[in-house]
Amino acid sequence: MCRTGWFATLWHEMAERLGLEPRIIETDWRRGADVDAIGEALAKDAAHRIKAVCVVHNETSTGCASRIDEVRAAIDAAGHPALLMVDTISSLASMDYRHDEWGVDVTVAGSQKGLMLPPGLSFNAISAKARAASKNARMRRAYWDWADMLASNATGYFPYTPSTNLLYGLQEAIDMLFEEGLDAVFARHLRLAEATRRAARGWGLDILCADPAEYSAALTAIVARMEQHVDDPASYFKCNWELHRRIAAISSNAPLRSIYLTLTEGLESMLDDSEIDEFDGLASIAIHRELVAAIEGGPGARLEAALEAHTPLPPPGRA
Repeated sequence: MCRTGWFATLWHEMAERLGLEPRIIETDWRRGADVDAIGEALAKDAAHRIKAVCVVHNETSTGCASRIDEVRAAIDAAGHPALLMVDTISSLASMDYRHDEWGVDVTVAGSQKGLMLPPGLSFNAISAKARAASKNARMRRAYWDWADMLASNATGYFPYTPSTNLLYGLQEAIDMLFEEGLDAVFARHLRLAEATRRAARGWGLDILCADPAEYSAALTAIVARMEQHVDDPASYFKCNWELHRRIAAISSNAPLRSIYLTLTEGLESMLDDSEIDEFDGLASIAIHRELVAAIEGGPGARLEAALEAHTPLPPPGRA
């Protein structure tokens, strides 16, 4: 397992509580999975004691995306039979992901992110190799047994009482995604993510993800300037959390105008409670108000033109 952030950590802790013996590859939480380290670990495992490589595709706590196709290539290069398991909870339907093409054996997803639903549905995509491994697995399981679900799904049913309302919602969500087109959906998220990063840089803040090739298109995490909060750590963490929470909302599926208005209102209220430099704060609000006007008619050329042409101006009274 590669510890790329908080949700990878939770996966690791769950594995330990289930009685497994996970091997952890550490990172600095500013990048995706360490592909080279994964390959080296597998190459050293001549006895094939490692049964699976577990990777979070899009780490919600850091805004870093892992290169799943390269992880698969590292497994294959090592000649190792380990399964490839991927958490796509915050990336599915928001970012390009290819279960079959990338040779993933188990994909885990949920309803509450890109599928635009409340929490309550979980999905597994499994390869023939994973199904074969599950038949020989010795861990006890009941509710999480794929065999029961597959048997009932063959006739269109569930082995347990299904979340009927969420399934109706899922059908509508899938219709919406296909109506827009997945390529257009992914492009929309890419545009909004880039808008968020440019706004953050306009505030003089750093993007948490250190490698542009691993920027998430579904959310953005930024680093607040600690030196402005040295005497008040609580203020720093409050500011950092609020920025993360509100900025991440930009890449959701709510109406764009509402998103940006919510963000700018949040920034204005934060300026009253934090020690962010007044000029930077006002400049960032100006940026987002321009973006609200630029995209009121929808994303695309207007947003891109605003991003390319905009040079932040000082607030009135500042030269």
